[in-house]
Amino acid sequence: MDLYNALYIILNIFILFVPFVLILPQRLKWTQYITIWGYIAVCRFLFERYGQITTFTIIIGCVLLVAAFSRNKMLSVLCSLIGYISNVFLNYAYTFLIYIITGKTMEDIDTMLLGSFLFLIIFLLLQIVLLLLLHKLLFSKLHLMDISISPKNLRYILADAALCAAIFVINFAFGETLGYPLSFIAINCLLFGIYFVFTVFLLLSIARTTRQEANMKFLKDQYNTLQEYTARVEETYQEVRTFRHDYINILSTLYGFIHDKDYQQLEQYFEEQVLDTSRQFDASQAELGKLSHIRITELKGLLMTKSIRALNLGLNLHLEINFDLDTSKMESMDLVRLLGIYFDNAIEAAVSSADKKIIFSLTQTNNFTSIMLANSCETDNLSLDSLSTAGYSTKGEERGIGLYNAADILSKYPEVFPKTSFKDHLFIQTLENI
Repeated sequence: MDLYNALYIILNIFILFVPFVLILPQRLKWTQYITIWGYIAVCRFLFERYGQITTFTIIIGCVLLVAAFSRNKMLSVLCSLIGYISNVFLNYAYTFLIYIITGKTMEDIDTMLLGSFLFLIIFLLLQIVLLLLLHKLLFSKLHLMDISISPKNLRYILADAALCAAIFVINFAFGETLGYPLSFIAINCLLFGIYFVFTVFLLLSIARTTRQEANMKFLKDQYNTLQEYTARVEETYQEVRTFRHDYINILSTLYGFIHDKDYQQLEQYFEEQVLDTSRQFDASQAELGKLSHIRITELKGLLMTKSIRALNLGLNLHLEINFDLDTSKMESMDLVRLLGIYFDNAIEAAVSSADKKIIFSLTQTNNFTSIMLANSCETDNLSLDSLSTAGYSTKGEERGIGLYNAADILSKYPEVFPKTSFKDHLFIQTLENI
């Protein structure tokens, strides 16, 4: 009997534990899972004395622990609350279905030793299936991690979910007082089902709208990039025309010095005029031409924009691209976001350095594609281990070269190997097997 009670309590704890952690956007550490489970276990033992008020303690405590342990705190809290709400809906639907099939109420089941144990096991399995389906919907179908929902909208959704969870707990207490009559269970199942569907629909609508806004912004950025590229091509064409015109004048002048055998003036003119004119046909034009090897439109647009920005800031840009890049193992949007973060940090650091240098290389060996981005940097005490930590900075609070967001993107691609190094005032970032 004691063994049965122990197993019964453990099952109850798992049923309370699973909704808060199974649909989180990112996995927690094992120690953090154990901490949450232990907290629920303590609250569960207090349930017999304090009743449903303990449920409030469980919800608040678990939400705070999830927020403390997670990177994306608001989204993680929202997922925990959605998990709890879905658990309540499943509980009412499952109880109502059991009554329809067997004619047994919750009070009847509680008096059956084997029946109550079997009831919990089946419920736990159904709970896991439902939560896994929700996780797949939110993060595999909707790609919720890739959608930047505004903090204001996220707060509204959180407030809605928190209010719903509170109503559920109060409803539980009221149902416990009435003994969970069938009519009460049926009405709650209907109301909570409607609310659950409405909440999911609301979240889907916000996600869809946010994605459309992000796509519009991306298309606008692509258009601006195309304009910059077109302007750069026109500028290059004008420089070529000017150089062609000057070339004829230069040849005529050189012929005059040679005809008069005035070699001293010829040497002086060549050094002061010809070399300076040739420098106008800048090497930067040739550097930008190397981007023609990039066949991924989104990536080419990003590299063109960042390269032009670097040149306009007076940086020494060197591109090494010796093959045509058609595909990537990463999603194009993720690759663009990742390299955008890298380039912004690189340009910011290079501008304030003495060498003002940026090097970008794209290499391929046996279908193994690698990207390297290096920038000159004056920071000597760079902590490479802290770069992916949120808030880390070498330039004061809320700033710096922290790569926390980049680490979030890379966490979705375990087959891509990022490397970071610092040598001879060059900060080097490498992505292998992209």
